Amino acid sequence: MNPQNTRIESPPDWGNDALSSVSQILVGNEWATFVHTADWHKGLSDIFEVLTKCNTELISGVLQRSDQIARLLAITATNHWLAAARSAEAGHCLPVYATGRAATEMAMYAWYLTSDAAASERWGSKPPSTDAAGRRAWSREFSVSQIAQKLGKGSAAGAQWAKYLHQTAIDFGAHPNSEALFSNLSHQPIGNGKSLLSLTYIHADGDLFVATLKFAFEVGLFAMTLIGLAFPELRQTTGLSCSLERLTAELSHLVTTRREFSSSSGNE
Repeated sequence: MNPQNTRIESPPDWGNDALSSVSQILVGNEWATFVHTADWHKGLSDIFEVLTKCNTELISGVLQRSDQIARLLAITATNHWLAAARSAEAGHCLPVYATGRAATEMAMYAWYLTSDAAASERWGSKPPSTDAAGRRAWSREFSVSQIAQKLGKGSAAGAQWAKYLHQTAIDFGAHPNSEALFSNLSHQPIGNGKSLLSLTYIHADGDLFVATLKFAFEVGLFAMTLIGLAFPELRQTTGLSCSLERLTAELSHLVTTRREFSSSSGNE
């Protein structure tokens, strides 16, 4: 990645069609988050910096390593998380939960395949559809609930965290369910028992925006935690352990500060 700050000029007619006009709003929102919600941006950026350091070591000689599948899954978790972080900063809230779910699951799979030496082979040998019993057993083993249960044997808090993030993602639309049906809509009573429903793709600064930033932040911390469990050597070589402790405290501070701000604003 080139860290140099290079100015990019918009091409002719950018923003004049349906898709690029929305893209321009999203980029503008990212800039606004960078300026006006700088502490949240700094935390997310620090998470990405640590994850990319981990990826640099994970990719080294990956094709010659026995744990290559787990390493590639961990790297993929970072890629999904990057999409979640960018969407969160842009106020494109709902896709954050789908990509956040993917990042969470990738990190869980990476951990599981390092915790069981034979799991990688089983994971890569999914029974054919003609073997119904074998496929059911395979699906049970490589389900989120089953992996969380096995994670819980060594870390009850980690298992609870995994279930919380996964369920939160589902409830906000990462899987079709009733809770997510109206996530794209805003509701305004207009009298006489009538309501005005508006379709919302991009959310302004408010409760959902901040909750989504928090979700993205937590998914990043979760990915860091499971990568550290799966590849313990990275805890020291990349500064993972120190960064995880610092960023966990930073998230707690950000949430407390936001809560205090919302409370004081509500009393004005």
